[in-house]
This record gives sequence, structure tokens and C-alpha cells, in this order.
Amino acid sequence: RLVCREDISPSSVLKRGNALQVFDTTPDFFATMVYGILDPNSLTFTYSNAGHCYPMLLTGEKIEELQTGGMILGCFEFAEFETETIELESGDKILFYTDGLTEAEFETDSEFYGEKRLKQVFKENSNLSADELCGKIREDLFDFCGTNQQKDDITIVAIKSSIS
Repeated sequence: RLVCREDISPSSVLKRGNALQVFDTTPDFFATMVYGILDPNSLTFTYSNAGHCYPMLLTGEKIEELQTGGMILGCFEFAEFETETIELESGDKILFYTDGLTEAEFETDSEFYGEKRLKQVFKENSNLSADELCGKIREDLFDFCGTNQQKDDITIVAIKSSIS
């Protein structure tokens, strides 16, 4: 069974990464990330967020944004981060994504795909496997964007908990 010691908690990993980046780069160069530890035995997810898009937890019909964490990495030496552990139930899903997804633009105007649409697609397809869910979001995004060239990277990762 995984035990998250304080010295290797997600928040301490982000704090160390921040310290290295602050030391090695200029303040205008920064990064965002979510760092987490998924324990399949206890069905827990221990995480910290460094200024990244909030992962979405879908439990039944309810979506919760996982907001525990801190600032972006690399700008502030004094940055602090918090860690949270959530308990998952069989069937819960966690969706991770980059802002390239929610900031993708509609083909004919400057309307964004947005979090509201993402949440709707996430909920409507909650019965799918994690892989199929990512595919459905990708399909909806392409339907939304048409042939519009996107300006940012787009990453989507889904995790579905299950009891075996």
C-alpha cells in the first residue's frame, strides 16, 4: 500500500521543482502542472496543482474542480503548495486537460470551446470508458473548431476508477 510521506508529497515535489526553475530561468519563463499519486489499492488520488487548469472529478452527475495547490512554477521563490487526498468511488472519473482545449476557437469567430462545453460533454458521456471519453471530447472539439488552426497544444487525459 502506498503511503505518501510528507517529504515526497505532491506539494513538496512542486515546491522543489519551483525552486529549481526559479534558480535556472528568468521570471518570464514559467510552467503549470498537476502532480498526483493515484493509489489503485485504496482508490485515492493525492495531488497538488501549480497554476494548471483544474482537473474535473465526476462523481455520479456532479462535477467538482480539484483546486488544491498553489502558484505557477518558476516565477516566485516564495511559492507554497498544498496537497489534498480525495477518496474515489468505483465509476468516478478525473479529467485532466490543458488550456489549449478550453481556449480552442470556433471556426468563424473568436468564441472559445470553454469549460462549460467541456463539462457538458464530460457529463453526457460519463458512461464511456476513459479512452472513449477522451475520444468523444476530441470529436466534439473538432466539430466545434472545424478547420480552424489551433494556436496551442491540446492534451486530454481521463482516469476512471473501478473496483476489480
